[in-house]
Amino acid sequence: MAVAELAFTRIFTAGVFLILASLAINHSGKVIRKVLSRKFEEDTIVNLLESVSKGLLWFSAALITLSILGFSEIAAALGTATGFVALGVSLALKTFSQTQLQAFILRRIQTSTTATM
Repeated sequence: MAVAELAFTRIFTAGVFLILASLAINHSGKVIRKVLSRKFEEDTIVNLLESVSKGLLWFSAALITLSILGFSEIAAALGTATGFVALGVSLALKTFSQTQLQAFILRRIQTSTTATM
């Protein structure tokens, strides 16, 4: 009986947390949109940044929910794995941007040397 009560308590707590998280994320999405629309004129950038921030908030809420339900080790592993993936993506983007910059500089040098000849 105690196991069933504990399971019910955890599920109920997780449900309440998800409802509160949903309200908080929707409200923060509106605030983020308002702040970003002041800074950026283009709606595409505002939509992108709002979606990314809401996605991160939902991912955090999912990890917290897993922890509430008693799956702390899985939540920790998912958080760690996501960090490593994000690090890999950031390093790949850095390499890509450096390659693009080098190609741009080489094109400028070639254009300027052919223009002076």
